Amino acid sequence: DPPQDIKRKMEQLEGALQSAEMGQDLGSSRGLQKQHRQLEAESQALASKLAALVSQAHQVVSSQTIAEQIQKHLQRYLPA
Repeated sequence: DPPQDIKRKMEQLEGALQSAEMGQDLGSSRGLQKQHRQLEAESQALASKLAALVSQAHQVVSSQTIAEQIQKHLQRYLPA
C-alpha cells in the first residue's frame, strides 16, 4: 500500500533524525546526505505520479462535460 509505505519511510527518517549521534561525525553526516538524496528522488517520483493523476482527472471531467453538452444539444433535436 503506497500511502503506508510513505508513512513508514517518514517514521524511519524521523527516528533517524532524532538520534543524538546522527550528523555528529563524517560517516553519519554522509548517511544523512544519502537519505536526503533518496527522499528527494522518491518525492520527485511521487510528484510525477500525482501530476499524471491530476491530468487524467482533468481529462475525465472534460470528457464528461463534453458528453453532457452533446446530450443536451441532441435532446433539442430529437423527439422525446
